[in-house]
Amino acid sequence: MKDKTLQATVDAVKFFMEKKDNEEIQEGTEHKGTKYVRINTFASSLGQGIQLTQDKRLPGDKRAGSMMGAYVQFPKKDIPLMIKKLQAVLKERN
Repeated sequence: MKDKTLQATVDAVKFFMEKKDNEEIQEGTEHKGTKYVRINTFASSLGQGIQLTQDKRLPGDKRAGSMMGAYVQFPKKDIPLMIKKLQAVLKERN
């Protein structure tokens, strides 16, 4: 399962890195995410940005529905660093 998750991450990075920084994105473009998270690219003053949005709560999550739609935005250039950090979390022992 971890290998499939890692491969999906690598494929996502390749997809985003293929786009040129000067490529114009109209308003925003939605990309295939996961069952729980949507991925959008958008134009920003810093170049292209990435937005990850919570689409669905994890099973057993009892928090208020206001958490739905929570998002984080960051510059496209931070994708490789974000992936390294996520892979480190994946490797940690629980």
